[in-house]
Amino acid sequence: MVFWKICVLEGYFATLPYCKLMDDVVRANPSILTLIEKDLELHGKLKKQSRLRDKQWKENKKDRLPGTNPINTPIKVATLSLKEGRPRMTSYTAYIFLIGRGYYGGIKSSDGAVFTRESKTLHIFLANQGIKMPSANCVYDNINAISNKTRDYILDAQVNYIMEKQWDDFKTLTADSTAISGNVSWPKDSTIIWQLSVRIFKSGKTLYLYGIRNMGNRYFKRLLKEMKSLSNKINMESGKTHSIKKRRKYYRKLLSTSKEINQLFEKELTVINQSVERVILKPTKKDTLDRLVLMIETDIAALKRVEQYCRNRIFNEETLPAKDKIMSISDKDAAYIQKGNREAYIGYKPQLVRSKNGFISSIIIPNGNQSDSSQLLPLINQTISRTSVIPDEVSVDDGYTSKDNRNTLLRKNIKVVSFSGAKGKKITPEDEWESLEYQVARNNRSAVESMMYLIKHKFDFGRVLRRGINNVTAELLEKVLAYNLCRIIQVSTKQKVPLKLVA
Repeated sequence: MVFWKICVLEGYFATLPYCKLMDDVVRANPSILTLIEKDLELHGKLKKQSRLRDKQWKENKKDRLPGTNPINTPIKVATLSLKEGRPRMTSYTAYIFLIGRGYYGGIKSSDGAVFTRESKTLHIFLANQGIKMPSANCVYDNINAISNKTRDYILDAQVNYIMEKQWDDFKTLTADSTAISGNVSWPKDSTIIWQLSVRIFKSGKTLYLYGIRNMGNRYFKRLLKEMKSLSNKINMESGKTHSIKKRRKYYRKLLSTSKEINQLFEKELTVINQSVERVILKPTKKDTLDRLVLMIETDIAALKRVEQYCRNRIFNEETLPAKDKIMSISDKDAAYIQKGNREAYIGYKPQLVRSKNGFISSIIIPNGNQSDSSQLLPLINQTISRTSVIPDEVSVDDGYTSKDNRNTLLRKNIKVVSFSGAKGKKITPEDEWESLEYQVARNNRSAVESMMYLIKHKFDFGRVLRRGINNVTAELLEKVLAYNLCRIIQVSTKQKVPLKLVA
């Protein structure tokens, strides 16, 4: 039975071998739990800092004796300590659910929720460790506190575990990138203009929660309704006869309305900023208000920016590179990604390194649509650093081709540095290109394509639920960790090496 069928039919994360394998990895490297414990402790201290700041503020609000000064002692996280209170989630439990989220995609997803409630294997496994099943909210809060640095370290531990068991020597590497979809809708200037305006207005209607007058209703609702109608008309005209003329007419009205509403927003923002200076709130609530006002300011500036390049595009036929445009109002880090003639995405372009036996040893999620050639050296260096092994063979496609990449890798004593395709052939000496080693390397390169298909379609690697580069990196790292564990089970089964099941 092929790998993906085993994953789907057996549901690895709900099986004893998968749970025991997670346990084996962490027993082989207890520093994983130490790092997770530090992350959870920092998370707890930050919460305590917020509570103490509010407490200090309340004390200063009370009537004080003559001659006494208010308490203004800075509360630093480094000086805080966590005392006995409600039982906190253990680092071991957080580790288990971190890997679980990588497999199911989310603790609060439908699959994850069913799993946490109904998986007898997990309940028994945790009970044998003396751990009670935590609530979904508790799990979510704690595993989100784990840093990406710790996730990277868990990948280090997995790779070391694989090498100790001799399931791979990481001497043969292939690399590839893939376009994945972010948790965003496809951007259109008219839609983004309308959505930004709606978000500014909705944000301005929550100011009463902080003791500040909300944005007025006199003109905004009418203008927003007009903008929505014009945006819909622009989108509906796409591809129709005489659509260019009609869309220009609608865009002219939309941009005029947008300019009007933006001027009103700026007037309201002036009043809001004056109110913020006068309002008296406890520190945590004031921090939330400051973030809200900052978002309103940022959205107003973004609205003006979209208006400008949209006007230039429609009426002056000036184009702006995708990297300079606002691709999404919900994920500022999402970029326009297109590989060759394939379908374009608004999202990210992660880079992965695959070993000979199908394990992932490196992952990089760059900002924007970086060229593959600029990412090859960081990718291979990451694997070398993680394994302390200089590979014999590195095989990649034509997109990674560059003389600098080839020469740098050869100087690392990598014997075969193969770039498939016309550009790769051009920079590779003919005798090397025709040699058996390079022919085998080019044939091996296709293996990374099957791995990429598997992780995208069976581990939901092709679309992310979270937003922002840091959160997306965390999500994809978790999926890589889950994939590697499933691959270990597959490879160990093929080699007929039983997994050690500890009590």
